[in-house]
Amino acid sequence: MIELDQYPYIYENLLIEIIEYFSAHHSLGKTISNSERRTILKFYQYYQSKYNISDMPPFSSISRLCEILVEKKYLSVVVKDTPHNFDDTYMFLPSDGVGALFQNEVLKRLLNEKLNCLVFGFKYINSSYKDNVRPICHYIDKDPGIGSSFLFLDGIATAKHCIEKARKLSIKGIPKEVLNASEFLIHEVDAMDLMFIKFPQGHSQGFKFFEYEEGQVLDEVLALGFPKIPGFHTFMTAEKAVISSRYTSSIGTVASLSEDFWMRQNLMLITAKIKGGNSGGPIINNKGNVVGIASNIPQIEENYDDLGYGIAIPIKFLIEIIEGKSKVFNTSGIEFIDFID
Repeated sequence: MIELDQYPYIYENLLIEIIEYFSAHHSLGKTISNSERRTILKFYQYYQSKYNISDMPPFSSISRLCEILVEKKYLSVVVKDTPHNFDDTYMFLPSDGVGALFQNEVLKRLLNEKLNCLVFGFKYINSSYKDNVRPICHYIDKDPGIGSSFLFLDGIATAKHCIEKARKLSIKGIPKEVLNASEFLIHEVDAMDLMFIKFPQGHSQGFKFFEYEEGQVLDEVLALGFPKIPGFHTFMTAEKAVISSRYTSSIGTVASLSEDFWMRQNLMLITAKIKGGNSGGPIINNKGNVVGIASNIPQIEENYDDLGYGIAIPIKFLIEIIEGKSKVFNTSGIEFIDFID
């Protein structure tokens, strides 16, 4: 039997099809009899026929997915607790009367991705977005250091301190020629530990980029990055039984937003553990949207990690850099090289 967490890879459009099938635009302004109602059983038959699938998920799983979509406020219950749930009916209320959302392939894809993140959780988010997170190798002295970065809009975002003192620098998957031709932007506020590397035109085509939104206190988040583990440059650690890979996946919550004395800006304190090499990595919420960037820790805070907290800079400050509240960082002293695993 196929496990539920494998559904987004095997039945890629299942959730968006459920939402579309139960959309209000199908019945808007119409009188619907019981025999004409859209039910789970009818959806099951519709989906099987449309995609010509012989190995359909169990009917109980379709019912469970509908219940989760109700919990996530995407479906409303119309009829419930019918025998075996066959005749259960739901409604997706947002509608312009003609279902234009479902006629736009880009909007459908984005909504389906958001639904997958919400329903299948951080395990799906981790699997889906891990290739967006890239290690940075920087040489300040003789020994290489590791930092983190992530693909965002038409470039790559990271922490400023991962780059500013480097003599040599490489980013996995980004050729040295691209780095040489890129524009390195930092915030107008010098203490802001952020940098955005704007790619030359055309290089970002084909990349899958993060969406973003503001993080809120008590949001569940996933911190992705490459921790510093002595002797293990390719070793990946994980927390809360997340499957290991080359970067750390640490689940926590946004603990607080505060006016920090060292930078005089609003930061996020998160319960996910963030170690040195995680700096520059994304902080992602349960919708798969990036809400912040793992940041350097003020040196004055000698015992900051007693409770296992990490600091993240809210995404709005990265957006400010991209929208022009920025200045160009001088990279003339950095030699860009190709990344070597």
